[in-house]
Amino acid sequence: MIQKRRLKIQEVKHSVDLSEEDADREIAEGVQVFTSLKESVERGLTKLINMIKEKQKTTEKQAEAFIKELEQEISELMKRSTEVEHLSRSEDHLHLLQSVQPLNIQQPPPTKDWTEVSIRPSSYEGTVVKAVAQLEETLSKQMRKRLAESELKRVQQYAVDVTLDPDTAHPGLILSDDGKEVNLDGPVLWPEIYDRIPVNFGHQRRRRTCWENT
Repeated sequence: MIQKRRLKIQEVKHSVDLSEEDADREIAEGVQVFTSLKESVERGLTKLINMIKEKQKTTEKQAEAFIKELEQEISELMKRSTEVEHLSRSEDHLHLLQSVQPLNIQQPPPTKDWTEVSIRPSSYEGTVVKAVAQLEETLSKQMRKRLAESELKRVQQYAVDVTLDPDTAHPGLILSDDGKEVNLDGPVLWPEIYDRIPVNFGHQRRRRTCWENT
């Protein structure tokens, strides 16, 4: 009775150890998955910010070009205004007449009509919504991939090296040369023998354990 209880203690401890290993593995996988998702979110945010800043920079460059052109026109107009005012105060009428022709007061230098010129602010409507939708699609793809990888790892934990026995294979089954793969081909013969389910027995290399393929 004492020995049985000691064995039970060992069994319980072993179960706890296995549970701890599973917990650590799940935590590690969770950290990896959420880290990947976090990085995707950060990349999406960075992309959104850069796109908005790029649009704003384009607007600013356009505004700077307009302002520069306006300042040049203002400078030219002020220069002519000063010259005209200076000449109007001159008492030398001959000099005034000689200067009027080069200035061509009747035909001022061409200037742009700025009435219809304006800076239209960049439209950001729907930008965030679109970015979030794209991010959601990306995260969804990543999650499907992660779940598939996780399921594959889980299945691989129980994988064993089995060689299928060609002598016990159902006639409707085709085995590969190495006995590792089996495919169903042709009609099922004598279904009553196999209870209507094609089967094939196999064994592990190290331990003579029978396996049934259905």
